[in-house]
Amino acid sequence: LGVSLALAIFAAAFSDLLDDARHDRTIDALTGTLNRHGLEEAIATRLKNPAWPTSVVLCDVDHFKRINDGHGHDVGDAVLKEIGSILRHAARKNDLVGRFGGEEFLVLLSDADLQKATQCAERLRLAVASHEFPLLSDSGSVTASFGVAECRPGEAWESLFKRADICLYAAKHAGRNRTIAG
Repeated sequence: LGVSLALAIFAAAFSDLLDDARHDRTIDALTGTLNRHGLEEAIATRLKNPAWPTSVVLCDVDHFKRINDGHGHDVGDAVLKEIGSILRHAARKNDLVGRFGGEEFLVLLSDADLQKATQCAERLRLAVASHEFPLLSDSGSVTASFGVAECRPGEAWESLFKRADICLYAAKHAGRNRTIAG
């Protein structure tokens, strides 16, 4: 009986360690969103049997280098953490939200055509722009630019991402703090 109990406790502890390792491997420690690895795994799974339509939203924090240079990297990290929280809470329940790299975030929307995805991106953009970031001594505001693309039937992930990225850079070049879909 004692050996069986010890094995059961060991198995439960080992299972917890595996869950923690899996969590650490897929979650961005700073923002609490999926990290790039977690996003890529989840996207691959979702695109195997996609719920149509499927769209992607890319978000890039405007003038983030100015935040880091003017306020320090600790404040920049706090801004990224808050933006991660804003995006997670403003996105729909089944949307995937992750930090793709640096100050860039990605949201994968299942069952959202280009129009719905653009509306979602605008909701996210306004949520970021209206949020007050208390650690910023100047205006306390941060904006972000968004690029949106809808997956075409049979389209590879790389192509979908590239189209959203082109839209994101168009938003940046058009003056930032805007959403462009294509």
